Amino acid sequence: MKSIIEFEFSEHLKTAQATLEYIAGPLEIAANLCIDSLQNGGKILIFGNGGSA
Repeated sequence: MKSIIEFEFSEHLKTAQATLEYIAGPLEIAANLCIDSLQNGGKILIFGNGGSA
């Protein structure tokens, strides 16, 4: 059982690392756009279908 748990955690960590490498650049760009908007008197609108509320 311990080996299954260790395997699943290992797979999770691989996925998290791959996601970080893929999204870090675009996420930084998006964050900077949000900061620029707020600093210039703009606003950020967030919307969705409510499924994640």
